[in-house]
Amino acid sequence: MERIKHIWYDSSVINNSELERRLQSLKIPFTNVSKNNLLVQTDLSAHSLYDQLGEIIDTKSILIGGFDSSDYWGYMNGDLWTWIKEH
Repeated sequence: MERIKHIWYDSSVINNSELERRLQSLKIPFTNVSKNNLLVQTDLSAHSLYDQLGEIIDTKSILIGGFDSSDYWGYMNGDLWTWIKEH
């Protein structure tokens, strides 16, 4: 199971600040990739992470999937590559 998960969400129905506070309260490291996109480090399955996020998402527009950190390519801010390598 991938330790890094990618969270895509609709910020018109899920408050970004609430989502980040919930991740912090769960002690799940995360980084913002771009608006509506987070990478998180967790050993939880995507389904378990969804359940842990609880009421703040409440069946709203969100998708959580594994991120294979051994198979990616692209150009993003250098801080993102550093975060991926560290987690």
